[in-house]
Amino acid sequence: EEEVPDSLDIFAADGRLAPVSGEAVDFLIAEAGSNGARPLMPRFALLIHQRRKDLQTTYPEPLGRSRQAFARWCATFGRLEYDLPEALVQPLLQSLPWNQRLAAALWWRRRRSSPEGERLPAVS
Repeated sequence: EEEVPDSLDIFAADGRLAPVSGEAVDFLIAEAGSNGARPLMPRFALLIHQRRKDLQTTYPEPLGRSRQAFARWCATFGRLEYDLPEALVQPLLQSLPWNQRLAAALWWRRRRSSPEGERLPAVS
C-alpha cells in the first residue's frame, strides 16, 4: 500500500481541501499505486483516508478489498464533505463500473434537489 507524506499540507483550517495548483494538482490526481486496479484511487483520496479514523475503520484497505466502496464514498460523500472540485473527482468517477457511476450521479441529483441539511442515505 502506498504511503502518502503526512507533511503535504493540502487541507485548510476548516478541514476542506485548500486551493492547490501546478504540481500539487498533478500529485493529487495521480493514481496511488501502479497496479492498474479499478476504480482509480487518486492520492487525494488516500490523504483524506489517512486523516480520518472513521474512514480507516469503515474502509480498512482503500487500495485493496475496500477499494470499490471507498471510491464510491469519495465520489459522493467525500466530494460533498471536502467540497472537492469536479476535476479532482472525475477520473475516479469515470473509472467506476457504469452502475456505480449512475448511482453516484443520482445521489448528486437528489442532493441538489433536497432541502438544505437533509441527510441522505449512504451509498452502498
